[in-house]
Amino acid sequence: MLSAQGYNTAVGVRAGTDWGLTVQQRVGKKFSVEGIIHSSFGGNNVLGTALIERHVSFIGIKKLNFYGGIGLHKGWITGENTENVKNPFGTTFIGGAEVTFGKINISYDYKPRLNFTGGEKRFESETALSVRYVLWERPGMVDRIKKKRKKKKRQKAKAKKKKQKEKSKNKDSKGGIFDIFKKD
Repeated sequence: MLSAQGYNTAVGVRAGTDWGLTVQQRVGKKFSVEGIIHSSFGGNNVLGTALIERHVSFIGIKKLNFYGGIGLHKGWITGENTENVKNPFGTTFIGGAEVTFGKINISYDYKPRLNFTGGEKRFESETALSVRYVLWERPGMVDRIKKKRKKKKRQKAKAKKKKQKEKSKNKDSKGGIFDIFKKD
């Protein structure tokens, strides 16, 4: 199976039940960290979320992935009539699918969160569509094959040059028929 993500770093926007900004960074063959800053459309809170996610390619297709992860969130209540609501803090889960077309990564996810402290509710969730721009692509299989071919070609050329050098050296050391008449 091919590895999951086709990019190293991607940044973009997120819109759904909340809106915000998202940054994803690959940290392993199938793992990434994601940072999300988002707010509800009503604007009475701001939430920061940090996640670690595992990506799995769909039927071996490198640019189409499913992912799931876990992380922490911290929020700040900013709206009116929220005097009795404390700033939320808790754990967040995420599950979704993503596809990458060239430099554009599109994902859809479900992100439930459990507030240990604060928040309007103990359990909240959201869904969102994220559109990210790929800043740094991950070298693909084609790139690795090209690199191997170039390396082989260089090795062949080096071996050929060495062989020609040896052949030339041997030619100079062999004497011809009339070498017996040469003076030393």
